[in-house]
Amino acid sequence: MKFSFAFVAAIVLAQAAAFPVDSVDVDAAPLDARAPPPGRDCPPRERAIALLEARLGDRDRPTGHFYTTDEQRMQRAEKRGYTRSRQAPGRAYATPERGTRALFHFRDQAGNSHYTADPRKREQWLNRGYKERSVAAYLIESDRCNGLPFTRFVKRETKDTFFGTTERDIGWAKSHGYTDRGVEGYVLPI
Repeated sequence: MKFSFAFVAAIVLAQAAAFPVDSVDVDAAPLDARAPPPGRDCPPRERAIALLEARLGDRDRPTGHFYTTDEQRMQRAEKRGYTRSRQAPGRAYATPERGTRALFHFRDQAGNSHYTADPRKREQWLNRGYKERSVAAYLIESDRCNGLPFTRFVKRETKDTFFGTTERDIGWAKSHGYTDRGVEGYVLPI
């Protein structure tokens, strides 16, 4: 009996060693724990702050959106009639960090806001006479840093720029006549 128990135990242990099973309950782990670690070119996550968003006009028919990491700029926008969003679209950086690029805020001759992180588009807008207002934020450059895509949408009729990070944002933008203009960079989840 001793021999058969030892023999069976040895077989079971040999099979377990041959086919290791991950004992971690993946569903119980927090999302960040499941994500691969950010690369060396990623900015320090602890320095990221809320990227603030506000809209001008009715919630279902906005005529403008405003983005900044600067609380004072946001307060000035609110005094001009913008309504701050309850939830920020993500976290970005207020100053340049390794692995980030600037999201430039422009105003055209009619006073409409435009945003881009593309240096070529920035030059085009400067050449068209758009006024560079500020750097709204510094976005993460690479999707290797576990960020959310910060997708730019533009509505031709109102010249409004809207950014989305979730399927809900994307659905809202498309259902309200905005055109997807691609990913400008990446933000960290709130």
